[in-house]
Amino acid sequence: MTEAEYIVEIRNRIYETGTVLNDTFELICAAFKEHSNSPSLWCLRGDMIQLSDEEIGCTLNDVLRATKRHSI
Repeated sequence: MTEAEYIVEIRNRIYETGTVLNDTFELICAAFKEHSNSPSLWCLRGDMIQLSDEEIGCTLNDVLRATKRHSI
C-alpha cells in the first residue's frame, strides 16, 4: 500500500468505530514497515494513541517522542 492508502484506511476505520481498536493500531505498525520516515504517519500514530480506548501498548510519552521526532 502507499502511504496515502494506509492513511485513508486507518482514518476510515477510526471513523467507522469511533475509536482506535487494536487491529487499527496494528495497521499503522504495518504502514511503518514500508514508510518509516513518514511525518504524516507519525502524527497519525500520536493521534491514535490519544484517541484509543483500548490498551495498545503505548503511552502519552510515546506521543511526545513521535511529535518531537518530526517537529520542525
